[in-house]
Amino acid sequence: MRKTLQVALSACAIGCSGDIVDSIDHRAPPMPSIIATTRVVSGNGASSLEVSAVVSNGTGTPLQIASGPQCPLFVRIFPDSTGESASTTTPAMACSAVGALVDLAPGGSLLMTRTISADSLASYSPGTYGVNVAVTMKTSVVGVWAGAVRLPLGESR
Repeated sequence: MRKTLQVALSACAIGCSGDIVDSIDHRAPPMPSIIATTRVVSGNGASSLEVSAVVSNGTGTPLQIASGPQCPLFVRIFPDSTGESASTTTPAMACSAVGALVDLAPGGSLLMTRTISADSLASYSPGTYGVNVAVTMKTSVVGVWAGAVRLPLGESR
């Protein structure tokens, strides 16, 4: 019995010490922190909604972020001013035309903005809406709450 146990332990030690076991990484991919805000901007006699997101890399690994004209900041406006849906992201929120990726170095940050025109906002009924943003990375989509906005923009809260 003792000999069988020694053989079994030796086989496990040899089989379990290979590179395959050591190369499996069960951790989640590194994620940026995102702070998103909204503000009303005026121009040409109409008010638009500017949505900004500061994407920061607090990890020790470079992150690849989709950015630029082919993949702008995704903004979702919805009837939920509480922020309860803030963490909900779906594949539909990802940029479908990921072109060039921006390398965001550890400790670095990136400002992304998108302006929603007065014409686009006119399609919403008057009321308070929640605003979410989603940032597309090479491996995932990260969404955050950007605040609540009262539409039409000229109304007081």
